[in-house]
Amino acid sequence: MPAMILISLSGWFVNYFAGQRFASNPQVTQALGALAIGILAYLCSRLGHGLAIALLLPAVYLQVPGNFAATGSLISGLARADELVHHGTGGTTDAQADTAILNAGYAMIEIAIGITVGLSVSALVVYPIRKTKGKSGLFSF
Repeated sequence: MPAMILISLSGWFVNYFAGQRFASNPQVTQALGALAIGILAYLCSRLGHGLAIALLLPAVYLQVPGNFAATGSLISGLARADELVHHGTGGTTDAQADTAILNAGYAMIEIAIGITVGLSVSALVVYPIRKTKGKSGLFSF
């Protein structure tokens, strides 16, 4: 449990500071956060005798909503829902609603690609470190 919390916090810190540095490119921010999470989880798995996925999942579960909120899609969706509830149609056209939906979908795809790239690169970085017992499951077909 402490390892899960430390890995989740490290992913958040990397995401936060990378977001300040690469504000115009959120894909890099998401990939760096996932890379930090993956490297720490795979190193704990290699050095200890646990499963990396057990350490990785809570951190990734924190990455997704945080990244979705950081891109602004979450706030724009909530603002649109609030506008519909309190003001009916709110004077927006179907084209504006479709654009908001497409932007939210695009943000979700960006988040998925960034996290996938970060976790894949971290697996490739940590993979050459040999385990003391047993075999590794990566690249074993």
